[in-house]
Amino acid sequence: MPQVKKREMRQAILDGSYLLFRKQGYYQTTLRQIAREAGTSLANVYVYFASKYEIVFEIYDPWMTAKITQLEREAARIKHPDTASGTFCSRYGVTSLPPIMGLPATSCRHCRWRAAPSNTILR
Repeated sequence: MPQVKKREMRQAILDGSYLLFRKQGYYQTTLRQIAREAGTSLANVYVYFASKYEIVFEIYDPWMTAKITQLEREAARIKHPDTASGTFCSRYGVTSLPPIMGLPATSCRHCRWRAAPSNTILR
């Protein structure tokens, strides 16, 4: 008899993952910790998700879709293409990201921000 996946368990795994990613970062969080936080076994986590990457994608997908839609609306209002990239960078830079990935430092040639791993803007 095939196992029936439960919506509540899937959500518990996502909620536990989000909590742990925010607290300790993506790379420091293990699937075993996620299972413990969700109140299930490691094997059961694999029933719902093939990998930790799949979990983080599932968490970020709604957020990313909303941001892309928002950027598309903004782009439709901007007339000059040189203005577009600088406007997007300064308005939707690293500070817009949920702070759970521990992103490496990066910079933008358009608006001169430099993103630190803590997701803060250094000018």
